[in-house]
Amino acid sequence: MIDKNSIFSDIYLKLSLHDRKSILLMGETPFFEPENKKKLTSFIHPDDRKAFSDELEAALDKAEPFFRLSDFKLRDRKGDTKHVSIRGRLGDGYCELFFNDVSAYYRKMESHNDLINRYEQLLLTLKEAVWEWDLTDDSVVYSDRWYEMLALSANEIEDTFEFWKKLVHPDDLEKTIKALNDHISGKTDIYECTYRMKRSDGTWIWVRDRGKKQLDNHGSARRMIGSHRDITGEKSVRENLEKMIITDELTSLFNRRHYDARIRDEILRAERYGSKLSILMIDIDLFKQINDTYGHRAGDIALKELAKTIKGKIRNTDSAYRTGGEEFVVIAPLTDENSAMKAAERLRKAVSEIRVDTGFGSFSFTISLGITTHTKGDTYSSLNERADVALYLSKESGRNCATQKLP
Repeated sequence: MIDKNSIFSDIYLKLSLHDRKSILLMGETPFFEPENKKKLTSFIHPDDRKAFSDELEAALDKAEPFFRLSDFKLRDRKGDTKHVSIRGRLGDGYCELFFNDVSAYYRKMESHNDLINRYEQLLLTLKEAVWEWDLTDDSVVYSDRWYEMLALSANEIEDTFEFWKKLVHPDDLEKTIKALNDHISGKTDIYECTYRMKRSDGTWIWVRDRGKKQLDNHGSARRMIGSHRDITGEKSVRENLEKMIITDELTSLFNRRHYDARIRDEILRAERYGSKLSILMIDIDLFKQINDTYGHRAGDIALKELAKTIKGKIRNTDSAYRTGGEEFVVIAPLTDENSAMKAAERLRKAVSEIRVDTGFGSFSFTISLGITTHTKGDTYSSLNERADVALYLSKESGRNCATQKLP
């Protein structure tokens, strides 16, 4: 039976006889005289001495021939601190401990942890919410920022991929799953997708989701690591800017820039599918006289009233544009020549009933319209030229009427 009370005075001498590497590790010479004996615990870092003593006593109580202790810090005779792993062997009346210097590993881990801390600080600065998905069991773990972003607590969620899917907007789920599968299967180098997620209060936020799969030694994807970023504010600003670019400031209708892009798209669609497409070109009659008589403010009111009337009379599938000073256009997809003329007449009649109050009198105004319908082979230029000619004919016919010109 080993005397635990003497183990700490004798064990170091044992080590000097059996494990010169451990002695060198502690900064001692391989051999030393009995008067230089020191208790082993004197080499253990003060912060670790109690834990070391407790673990060693527990190992001696178990009396197993081989054991391993935790890693501890040692101080050599120069006062330098080293991390060591400790293995032990019990014999008949003696105990041997074998030390292995693992300081390099701990330095690497400290460097790694420092890098992680800096990365986490960077993510906090960028407001990134980190997630990790284990592909082997479909479990998912999230960072604190993720819970904060969705106003959720840990006990409100399930750490599963299926639960995450429940948070994705139904209209966005299919494209998101496809983007994930494309990356996992190797079709894309990086997973990236923008979609809506549901917060605990029921509101939806836009997130940009990015991630990358982690491969095992056999090249198989075992997990994915990525981050969510709340881009609701950014998306709102971007959408507002995009809207400003394509919107007429005075009337809030689409502008000429958007008309040019949209009509080209509609012509391509009509050519491809053989569907009908009509446009209504509109111009306020004698608009210069309105400005000269009632002032430009009254002219602006007339423009806004016309825009409001157009929006109120067209279908949801149609779109309205202010393309010039007093010039407007309506694009009417899936509309043949007869339906286009009926729509033009309804609009003309509605506008003739508008009264503009200037504060010192009121006035009414009329519009002239030119209508044409797409036929096979039409281009942007040919379609617009026909509508323009039709509008000119309406003006020549006395205004306040609609004229149709076909190829």
